[in-house]
Amino acid sequence: MKQLFLIIYLMGFSAMYAQTGQNPKHADKVNAHKIAYITEKVGLSESEAQRFWPLYNSYQNDKENLKAQAYKNITADMTDREAEDQLGKYLDARARDVEMQKKFIDKLRAFMPARKILLLIEAERSFKVEILSKMSDKCKPGS
Repeated sequence: MKQLFLIIYLMGFSAMYAQTGQNPKHADKVNAHKIAYITEKVGLSESEAQRFWPLYNSYQNDKENLKAQAYKNITADMTDREAEDQLGKYLDARARDVEMQKKFIDKLRAFMPARKILLLIEAERSFKVEILSKMSDKCKPGS
């Protein structure tokens, strides 16, 4: 099972790396890579994965919607009063994000040990670092 995830991971990452950011399929490739990466790093069993991915996808969707709201009206030409209002909305969104994360973790605790939840948090962080590194490498002259 681990070999299968590793193969998917490597194939997905190789394909993703070969694509440019302009390709509409790029997000799908990054997402496939992320699924394989998290599954391997966390060590999800088949039964855990079946319960985990629907929760995780819903949580990620909610986070993206919250981010979109938080950054919705930020512009360079807003007044100081508008900026103050927007800053309050941004801070409220960050607080809601923390509450969403607590609820998500509580749901995970029903079927996953704390060790795997912490591995998930680390896997998300290291995945972002890896993707940003690959993107940075692509932007260097001569790449």
